[in-house]
Amino acid sequence: MQIERLEGDVARIEQEKARADSRTKSSNAERDELKTDISATRELLEEGRDARTELSNRLDESQLRIREEQASSEEQGARAERLARRVSELEHQVTQRAEELASAIGEMDSRQQLLEALEGLLTEEARAKSELDAAEARLVEVRRNLDDDERMQRVLNEQVSAQRERHRKAEAQVNELERQREARRADLDQAESEMHTCRRLLEEERMRTAEMDRKHTLMQTELRELMSERRQLMRELGDLDSRRGNAEAELGALIEQAQDLQDAHELALVDIAEADKIRARLASEPLAQALLGDESGLAQLEPVLDRMTAAHSRGYSVALLDRAVERGLQVIQHTVDEVAQTPRYLLSTEVMDLLQRQAPETAETVRGLTRWSVQNRLENRLAETVAHVVLDLENLLDEYEESVTMLMQLREVLRQMHELGLPTEDIAPLEAVSHMPEALPQISREVRRLLRQTLDAIYLEADQRDRGEAATLDDTVEVLEQLMQRLDTSGLTGETPMGSLWTFQSSGMLPFEKHVLTEVERPEINKAAIAQMNPVEADEEESVGGATPTQVDASDTSQTWEPIAEPADRDGIDLTSRVTAGLAPAEVLGDPGELDDISRLELELANLDAAAAERSDTIDGVPPPAEPAARDSLTSLEDELSDLDI
Repeated sequence: MQIERLEGDVARIEQEKARADSRTKSSNAERDELKTDISATRELLEEGRDARTELSNRLDESQLRIREEQASSEEQGARAERLARRVSELEHQVTQRAEELASAIGEMDSRQQLLEALEGLLTEEARAKSELDAAEARLVEVRRNLDDDERMQRVLNEQVSAQRERHRKAEAQVNELERQREARRADLDQAESEMHTCRRLLEEERMRTAEMDRKHTLMQTELRELMSERRQLMRELGDLDSRRGNAEAELGALIEQAQDLQDAHELALVDIAEADKIRARLASEPLAQALLGDESGLAQLEPVLDRMTAAHSRGYSVALLDRAVERGLQVIQHTVDEVAQTPRYLLSTEVMDLLQRQAPETAETVRGLTRWSVQNRLENRLAETVAHVVLDLENLLDEYEESVTMLMQLREVLRQMHELGLPTEDIAPLEAVSHMPEALPQISREVRRLLRQTLDAIYLEADQRDRGEAATLDDTVEVLEQLMQRLDTSGLTGETPMGSLWTFQSSGMLPFEKHVLTEVERPEINKAAIAQMNPVEADEEESVGGATPTQVDASDTSQTWEPIAEPADRDGIDLTSRVTAGLAPAEVLGDPGELDDISRLELELANLDAAAAERSDTIDGVPPPAEPAARDSLTSLEDELSDLDI
């Protein structure tokens, strides 16, 4: 509470300090404004003083001019008076002269003298009048100047009075501003004193706060020590709780294991009871009696399975055999499903139990009829189906072995054709699928086509030579014709290969299915299995589907017949002569780099043949021994073990 009170006091002091700072800032701003106003007033005073000085100077000049004008006017007045006196004197003189003239007229003897005297008098009179006019004009000018000077003096007096009034107002404003400045200065001094007081209070409060912080730090240190002790105690309590939890978990796990064991024991007892019930029910069903405990069918399949295992170990594809076995199992399963369909769905256990309770004799009769129906169908239908499947598998195995032998011969033929110099791009695809018996018809057709092309080329070449050179080609032609005859005899070169194996490959059905089973009794044919058994045809369909067909005119024979190139002279003997003589073809004899590549390829082919031989001897992933002695010992041991019936 004391800390909160101190914090509240600190916040209040901070607020008062902020207010004092704001008042100080406002006082400073007002002081700056007053200073600005005082400066402006002083400038106005200076301007008034300058104007007053200027007006005083102008007034002095005006007074000086007035005095000069007055002196000039006095001088002009004196001159005017003198002129007036002179005029009066002249008039008096004229009068005297007139009197003298009058007297002279009577006294003078001569008229000429009178005229001269009169002209002199007139001249003096004219001069006096001109001087009088000039003096009057100067007097008028002086009077006008005096009027102007008086008017100027009045204007100057008015301006001086106005300046004095403005000066008086400015002095009043300056006095008012000075008074306001003094008041603001007093406020500022008071604000500064309050600010110093607030600072002193704030410093005292800061010292008290520092003291409280020190005490608070000490309290936090003590509290931290207490918390560390508390954490230590809680950690110990947690360890105890974890140990207790582990013990409880182990106890719970043991309890769960005990419950699981109890549940498993109960389930096992239930399963045993259910198995006893099922065994008792199966003992009364003919279908189960026929399917359980009868090993005669397996004895029939043992030779077939042994031959299939041997076919697996020879390194050739057994896709046809796998699909044949799968098809046979499908047929057997389909037959079993048909046999079990009537008692399984039409005469269920609930129906038989209800019939047993209501009419025991009828239930026994129904059971007898069901047993007889199932036994009859199992003994006749299923046994016949299994026998047909076994016979078909044996026939397919025979044809499979013949196809493997044919493949081995075709491999040799392809090797000889490669040695004869036929294009590699035609032979390589055939060699790539030569391990697949399902591709035997396609390989046979392609080999016959290549043989036909080779014979045509040899015949054309023989026609271009003489009889002696053509005689050397007879052996080669005879060998090639024998190969073609063997291929034609096998029946694999036609559009539809002859044989049960190839019929199964194309249709997906065993041979007996077409003659023995109806369409309803046959299971559905797996299209994926047919596609797997015909991989070469699927590839050809894809390539044909991707190619663009071209329109060929019936009259355009250039699309079906290719022009035969003219024979070219070559160094050495021709291809046929080289083959007949046992030499390499002319195309093979190239630069040393090509010969090195050929030798390297032959070495790799030899390694591949060795690997193929090793794979053919590999049984269940175990390779044969590398040493001949160990291999002979292993062969003899296998011969001895083959007689044992395991």
